[in-house]
Amino acid sequence: VSAPTQDILNFFFATKSKATNQSRKPWKVRQVIIDTEKNWEEVSNATLKEKNMREKKEQFFIQILQKGGENDSVNQNALLQYRHLPLPRLWKPDPLVQKDVLHFLKMKLVSHLSPDSTSNESINEEMVKNQELQVWDLGSGSGRDLAFLAEELKCHFYNHLSEKEETKASSPCFPFQFVGFDNHKGSSKRCMPFWKHRLVSDVTYSFLFDLNKV
Repeated sequence: VSAPTQDILNFFFATKSKATNQSRKPWKVRQVIIDTEKNWEEVSNATLKEKNMREKKEQFFIQILQKGGENDSVNQNALLQYRHLPLPRLWKPDPLVQKDVLHFLKMKLVSHLSPDSTSNESINEEMVKNQELQVWDLGSGSGRDLAFLAEELKCHFYNHLSEKEETKASSPCFPFQFVGFDNHKGSSKRCMPFWKHRLVSDVTYSFLFDLNKV
């Protein structure tokens, strides 16, 4: 057993305290990932493989579109759907966000795209084109919850358009904007690269804000 590994074993699984020499319960640790160059290299390679796979599939859709044909609009929607599939995650959002908030926003999105048919149609269409819906996260931290909502709602949005067989020319723009507020000066530096990697930087914004002054 290497020295770093032995230190980890002693820290988490020792049954006796070094400081007091008294017995103690070991930590309930199921897995330990050590910060080594080899591990980071494996993560980097896995990310690169995922990126290459997505690019190959996207090229496949583009080639189909270039050939054209009577199903061109269907293929175009399929490409849009694929481009906005959420990326794999090694993290989980807040349970409330994952279940209740996402469900509410999906309902809001559908009602926004399908206005009440009893209302004036021309006014509703204009509202759909121009109105923006904002989601605020007060104390957004590293921006994971907003990234999750942006990814899932984008996917739901393009699935909805595909079901309605909207063409790119006639389809409305994605109506949501996601805004994170945090008092930590490093929050934006963490959020912005993360959102860019998650392909949602076009709809996410971060602001330095002290909620204690509200």
